[in-house]
Amino acid sequence: MTHELCILVHPGSFFTSAKSQIDRKTFMARLGGLMDDLDAADGLIVIDGALSDGVPVYANEMIAKKLNEIEAAGGLALRLWGDDAGQFPFLNWQGHGSLAGQRAFDGQMEVATAIASHHAEILNNSNILLCGAWATHDGTSGCVNSVKDALVESGKIETSRIIIADSCIFEDDLDELEAHIELGRDLGI
Repeated sequence: MTHELCILVHPGSFFTSAKSQIDRKTFMARLGGLMDDLDAADGLIVIDGALSDGVPVYANEMIAKKLNEIEAAGGLALRLWGDDAGQFPFLNWQGHGSLAGQRAFDGQMEVATAIASHHAEILNNSNILLCGAWATHDGTSGCVNSVKDALVESGKIETSRIIIADSCIFEDDLDELEAHIELGRDLGI
């Protein structure tokens, strides 16, 4: 049986920096897509970072509820720390589960490598949907893309199983917003 495993990368970046840097319509569309992705998942791994203290209460409650539901059903449910700037978890950070007793890692790539090492069989029996912030359509940069790269480079996960979700916040969205702003300036708006 194939499972749907969602890996949510840096929800704090999704809800804080992305929300303030892309247009509202795009953000709301991506938020709706993210909620659909999480709802459809029967496995969930959240990789938190420094901005995760900015995740709204409703989103944290929804994530916690989903993690508990998945865990109760016997699925893979983890909320781990993997800040790409090397920051430690904030004081009231609430992780969920652990990998070999560890909840905090040095960056999202280290989390991804550990997940591949400890849960390769589950990942290879799942469609892996990567979501969150940030990504690029060409795969050249962003925390979401770096998680994909680490999973692939582990050599333990079938590359064809890993998909970058349409609900991601893409760096390309910034280019689109900047183009709209520039057009507005040109038109005197």
